[in-house]
Amino acid sequence: MQAAPLPAQAQNVVDAAKAGGVNRIVVLSSIGTVIHPRPIIGEMINTRDEVLRDSGIAITYLRPNTLSSNALWWKNSIDSEGKVYDPTDPGLTSPVDPYDIARVAATVLTQSGHEGHGYTLNRRAEATARNRRENTRPSPQR
Repeated sequence: MQAAPLPAQAQNVVDAAKAGGVNRIVVLSSIGTVIHPRPIIGEMINTRDEVLRDSGIAITYLRPNTLSSNALWWKNSIDSEGKVYDPTDPGLTSPVDPYDIARVAATVLTQSGHEGHGYTLNRRAEATARNRRENTRPSPQR
């Protein structure tokens, strides 16, 4: 489920879940929904999450900081300019691998006690976009 279209798409998910007898949903949310002041994307995702919260279905929220796969968006500017444009410039983030998020989702779906909870997902180390770019560039072959 994407951040947009917001409430309408979330309501479609709720309606389909109820029609199918689903009583638990794990949703990929965002750390931006629980920090203040909320960033624009956090506000958008929170609006979507409110529809889920009000649904009566048991929801578990996974709130990653930054997805490590988002670094793929940097490819063109790295190739053409050798730069990464980061909206947090030069903020620190702790990207999470989508595979790790999927592992958490599988755990909270298959074990009871997570309903109604939200989990912030982070790596141990924070880095700027520049540090992440420098640490992920392929090294020359020797």
